[in-house]
Parts: sequence; C-alpha cells; structure tokens
Amino acid sequence: MNKKEIVWIFGKSASGKETFIKKVVADQKLAKKFNWICEGITYSSHSLNFTGNDEDKRVISARKNIIKDVLTLQKDFNVILIKWQYIDTLLDTPQKLLLLLPGSNHKIILLEVPSAKLEARLKNKKWWQESSDSNEFDKHETKMVLESVSKLKSDFEIIKIDSGSDKYKTIT
Repeated sequence: MNKKEIVWIFGKSASGKETFIKKVVADQKLAKKFNWICEGITYSSHSLNFTGNDEDKRVISARKNIIKDVLTLQKDFNVILIKWQYIDTLLDTPQKLLLLLPGSNHKIILLEVPSAKLEARLKNKKWWQESSDSNEFDKHETKMVLESVSKLKSDFEIIKIDSGSDKYKTIT
C-alpha cells in the first residue's frame, strides 16, 4: 500500500489554492501529474469553507477542525489536500499533523503566479478594495508565505507550481 499524503496548498491570496484543489480532485489527468489517483484524493472541507484573516474568531475556531478532518479522511483516502491560510501557521497545524501522522508523507505545493496576473485576480475578490495598494499587499503576503514555508522546509517536501494558467507546471 502507498503511503498516505497530507498536502498543504500554499500561496498568496488569489494564487488559486481553492481552484487547484477542486481541479485536481476532479481531473484525473491533473492528478496523475502528482502521481495521485483521482478517486483517492479529497480535501479538508474546513480548510476551504473557513478562510479569512487571523483575527476572525470564527475562522480560527473552525480551522482547528482541520486536524479532525484529516484524521477522519485519512482512513478512506490516500491524498488529503488542505488549503493553507496564515492562521494555520500561527496555530502550528502543519506541525501538529506531522506529529499525529508520522507514517504519512507531508508535502507543500507552493502556488506561484506572475505579479500582473495576481493583481488582476485580486481585483475579482469580493473582499478586495479598490483603494488597496496591491504592491504593499503583495509584499506582506510574500513575507507571510515565505516565512511559513521556511518554518516547514526541513520536514516537508516542497513542490513549486506555476498557477498562472491551468497547466500547473512545476517550477524548478
């Protein structure tokens, strides 16, 4: 039997984390790019349904359930995808899952998008305000993502993917 995989989908806001998760679960050809069988892939619903900033108490509380999701889902699925949010770093959720499931492969797929594409996507977000400075936002988000990945790089395999199109090409 193959090892179970716990895969965190990292990236800045508008990098396409949720889109990637939904596509890879539904698209066998895309799943094969990552050596996954489509029927064996699922995701933590709490990671998709409760997103937002790290000051929202409802989001913080709900995201603590990601661990329960994964522990339940790993009984029936080989690959579990989790949409990362900065609050997960603050709660040490990736490290907690690593300790709870030491026999699983723990990975990070880091989605990267060219700046112009990211800026265009941000403008389509409900929460984005036209008065916001996209350059400052991008700098802040880049710092959060890189610091979070840096904390995990010794224990997690990291795969960088260009999510600027639906081709999802690996970046070397």
